[in-house]
Amino acid sequence: MKSVSSGGAFMFTLPVFGWLFGILFPLRCVGCQAYDAWLCSDCVASLIPCSNALGTYDQAVLKRAIHLMKYQGQRGIAVELGRYLAQQIPLDSYDLVVPVPLHWRRRLERGYNQAAILAQQFPKPWLPALHKRRHTARQATLNRQDRLHNLDHVFVVPKQYQVLIQGKRILLIDDVLSTGATTAACTAALHAAGIASVTVAVIALNVPSTGIGPVTFRTATERSIH
Repeated sequence: MKSVSSGGAFMFTLPVFGWLFGILFPLRCVGCQAYDAWLCSDCVASLIPCSNALGTYDQAVLKRAIHLMKYQGQRGIAVELGRYLAQQIPLDSYDLVVPVPLHWRRRLERGYNQAAILAQQFPKPWLPALHKRRHTARQATLNRQDRLHNLDHVFVVPKQYQVLIQGKRILLIDDVLSTGATTAACTAALHAAGIASVTVAVIALNVPSTGIGPVTFRTATERSIH
């Protein structure tokens, strides 16, 4: 009886602690500081429309949200961003969702793979079908030419996932598309495993790096990776 009572008390304190934490540290929008969400609907509506992306990286709201998600441990932002992104992608355009992977060392440092959290918000099944087999320098720290070679032969589809993705239309998820080196390397690995096609969706498009305008993002990426 004593153990049941203590267990019940513990279970009771969890929602109470969550409620108290929410009162002391309420969620505030990274854009306008409105309460109750990391990214409020008004700030989302203010983003520049993009095909297969929520907006461009030079928009302060998205840039701050991505920085908090990747470098300050705010994984809850990934949940909200993933839900907004999922609303932009037609359900009949893909069969499976695959996130861009992190090397285990980077994932250990961060505590999670933000692309995997994004992928989990989509209504269709997701698979961690890609594996990053060696640790590499951060793409954000490299110039365009070095980025293109930094990921040579880095990604692979493990055998246990190959049969699951063969012939499937893959929706590849990442946070930011800059030079396209990461998505191109992932796409090559997926095609080698026998998938039908790849479409890329990201939170933000880094226009100065890609040279691709928001309106033409989907067309340009599909042309380059099929």
